[in-house]
Amino acid sequence: MLHVMERKPRHDYQDNDMLSKVQLAAALNVSSRTVDRWIETGEAPPYVRLPRNRLRWRWGDVQEWLASRREGG
Repeated sequence: MLHVMERKPRHDYQDNDMLSKVQLAAALNVSSRTVDRWIETGEAPPYVRLPRNRLRWRWGDVQEWLASRREGG
């Protein structure tokens, strides 16, 4: 039987790129609702609040946030 591996989307974001909640969720392979929960609990990566309550995440900040949460090895 031939096993076909599913390709995950490749994200070529630069450090200063600003991501929407949907883009952030996709990049981290989580749901938008998970991002909402992180915001509610104060666990989300640092974000910028724009007019009309729109949130954006700087990709470089997200990478730093991920590195700070790394465990083990």
